[in-house]
Amino acid sequence: MSYEREKRQRPRAKVRWSVIVQTDQGKIKGETLNITVDGALILCQEPLEPEEKVDVTIHVPSLVRPLSIPARVIHCSACDKSSFYEIGLRFTDISDKSSWLISTAVQRESGIMLMP
Repeated sequence: MSYEREKRQRPRAKVRWSVIVQTDQGKIKGETLNITVDGALILCQEPLEPEEKVDVTIHVPSLVRPLSIPARVIHCSACDKSSFYEIGLRFTDISDKSSWLISTAVQRESGIMLMP
């Protein structure tokens, strides 16, 4: 796990935001466990394959419309003693505007600054 921390270039903020992941097989509902402008760790009831390309819709509470961001699955692991999966996503084509909106919402909600 320390290897994962070393690769991260930005801090992650613990926020619980509703997400919908669109895959080739359909939609999966979940929620964020933590987020940064580069990616997110989400919790859902369906596993996803590493390297799978998905579109994630993030329902940020302070925004009128959800953000839709393309992403790639980095890892997927089953949670102990439950039917949930933790899925690490890396955003692959996030706009400057979406990065700013996520960063601003996180700062309002938790006080953590994601972008310099």
